[in-house]
Amino acid sequence: MDFLRRFLGEKKEEGSLKSPPSRIPLRELVSKEKAECQQFCQSMKQHRFAILRCDERTVSTIAAYKKSGREFFDQDLEEKSKYSGDLIDDALGKRRTNKGYLLVPKTKEYLKIQSDDPQDQIPTHPENLRSIFQETCSLMDDIGKACLDCLANHQANGTPFMKPELYASVKGQLSRSSLSLIRYFPVGEVDATPDDQKNNSNADEYVEEADAEKDLVKDVAYTYPSKTHTDTGILTLIICADVPGLQVWDIQSNRWIEVEKVFNPHTDMFVIMGRKMQFFSAQESSIFKATTHRVALPLNTERTSLLYFVDVR
Repeated sequence: MDFLRRFLGEKKEEGSLKSPPSRIPLRELVSKEKAECQQFCQSMKQHRFAILRCDERTVSTIAAYKKSGREFFDQDLEEKSKYSGDLIDDALGKRRTNKGYLLVPKTKEYLKIQSDDPQDQIPTHPENLRSIFQETCSLMDDIGKACLDCLANHQANGTPFMKPELYASVKGQLSRSSLSLIRYFPVGEVDATPDDQKNNSNADEYVEEADAEKDLVKDVAYTYPSKTHTDTGILTLIICADVPGLQVWDIQSNRWIEVEKVFNPHTDMFVIMGRKMQFFSAQESSIFKATTHRVALPLNTERTSLLYFVDVR
């Protein structure tokens, strides 16, 4: 029961989890062991997220990339801005493309690089960033494909989730996958960002009427540098951060789950689904749907997060 109380946060009286997700060994999942694949699919159906326990190689590679990324962030803004995405002018106004180095003043900065970026936006400093980026992408690509294999071949009423011919096409077009390192700045009360989820078109139907502050400690003030949303791609792999902030809307318990307060920031990885996942379903009603999530940080707290987006052209 102590595990459940910690997993559900401080407000223990509101909601409960019938079966909290277990940590799935990454090596067995990548090897396509049947039991681990079934466990992974079950967690994705019940909660819309799963937790993987990384092996030593993955842990050390990720740690090396985060270290190099922090060295990049510690440079002057002028140097970092050399790697900013192209400036475009569309219906949203003048803005940078969502790639390369991006700065959201008083909120966050991030470095988002595609694994096959034709414009070669990989920074030259620190010197090892390029090689460790390539190694990290290779590992994350293998993990993403293993997760997708499990989900695509999952049987529901005798029908695989994804039509075989469609899945073969999808696997051959995963070149838009990208690695994103995000540094959230410490934010005071004056600059805090609310989570206006009811006006967010990307919020899931399950959370539209939910109390935005449900299950958070009431005597702590929060800022939401990443508001309630669902990702656009197929899958997102999120490394458990040293500073808790990721919250996932759990459809089984119908509440926000502060997952990083329980799981290990040095060994654990979260897998969530994007909106494209349900478009690939061979069934009329998809059993795998996009995961609603957000980042909620106590005021004056810095956080670094690493994500890998599995996507297609």
